[in-house]
Amino acid sequence: MCIRDSQDTNLKTIVLKSNGSVQVKPDEASASITIKCINKNIEAANECLVKESASLKSILVGLGIEEKDILTTQVNLNKSFVWRNNSNVFDGYNASTAVNVTVRDLAIISNFYTELLTHDKFIISSLSYHHSDYETLKKQAYLNALENSNSLAKDILAKLPETSKEIMQVSNVEIKASSGPSFERKSLQFSEISNDSANAGISITVGNMVIEQTLFVEYRIF
Repeated sequence: MCIRDSQDTNLKTIVLKSNGSVQVKPDEASASITIKCINKNIEAANECLVKESASLKSILVGLGIEEKDILTTQVNLNKSFVWRNNSNVFDGYNASTAVNVTVRDLAIISNFYTELLTHDKFIISSLSYHHSDYETLKKQAYLNALENSNSLAKDILAKLPETSKEIMQVSNVEIKASSGPSFERKSLQFSEISNDSANAGISITVGNMVIEQTLFVEYRIF
């Protein structure tokens, strides 16, 4: 919290930093799946990759995942070597592809893992949870931050000679109190929530998503 006053303008302002959050259960997930085929014959490695890619797509569609939610992001073909007898030995051609998958029905996650883990050519990584209405939830987190700021400003006014307030600025980045001539400054650091996060973000805890946003609000007090 920052309080400023000016004898010339009789303007007094306070700047508050406040966090707001929304906690919801995720309703979709995403994962990255890598397919790898190694063979000393380059054509056989490519054929294996094509076959396994088709198999992966068939499995995912069979689980109810739509084709638009299956996105191939990388296709690579490299020589693979292994360290043997103090030297690099050619192990074959490594043909690989990376596929990003969006799972919109979390009820199939268990079957999703069961099906894919039975295939030795598939590697699952980077499973993360999301919410399909994230933008709306983010806006609600901002509104909650503003509500928290207003509540805090009311509590502060109860301890000051001033009794009224009006919002002058609202920002999601740090702001400075409005400037004026011959300002005399008094500064106090304050965080509305003990978890003082400088950046907005998402964390997953016990199956829930916590969407947090931070606002800086400047009030004129009088």
